[in-house]
Amino acid sequence: MWLDKNTRSALKLRLEAELAKDKKETVLWYGEISIPISIDLAINMLYDLEIYASQCFDVTWGHCANISNLNTIDEIKNYDFKCGYPN
Repeated sequence: MWLDKNTRSALKLRLEAELAKDKKETVLWYGEISIPISIDLAINMLYDLEIYASQCFDVTWGHCANISNLNTIDEIKNYDFKCGYPN
């Protein structure tokens, strides 16, 4: 499942607050689905998602910079904008 930047930030604050109050477990919601999960696992998964999102952001803006330096239609057509993204 994908969480946007605002949701990731809000969730991080929630999890840190719950952890600070010695909670070990929480329930997260995805639509109508409740997901019971340990707070430590949720934080680690959130960090993994944040790293992935940051890597994708960096690759995307690298492609934007590269494309802005292309001069011909053929260069643009042949540019592989799908490469470099993490799995």
